[in-house]
Amino acid sequence: MAEPTEHPDVSRMMVAFLRFYADITQRDLARAARLVQSQVSEIETGDIELSEDMLRRIGSATGVRWELMTHLRRFLNAFLFAAEGGGAVSLASADLLESPAVLAYLLEDEAAARRETPPRHG
Repeated sequence: MAEPTEHPDVSRMMVAFLRFYADITQRDLARAARLVQSQVSEIETGDIELSEDMLRRIGSATGVRWELMTHLRRFLNAFLFAAEGGGAVSLASADLLESPAVLAYLLEDEAAARRETPPRHG
């Protein structure tokens, strides 16, 4: 079975992060993105799917360019999969390794593991 390409919580995490970043309420975000407050709430709880159009409007409403939002999506996706795997990330997944933050985490994790491994005496 193939690994999913996007974590199911990415969209809701993106909206919550963007709202936090913009320091606005669900009501203010809804108004600025031409949504209703209940939609923003349902997106953040994962009760409804987030369309690309809605995400673009939310990005615009929070002052975040679409290009940057694609990086945020990749980062959150990598973070969520890594966190669920106890910090382990499949090195075969190119998308996960695109994020400099995830790479830094993996390098630090590897360095820590090497420091904790006692030398073998033969």
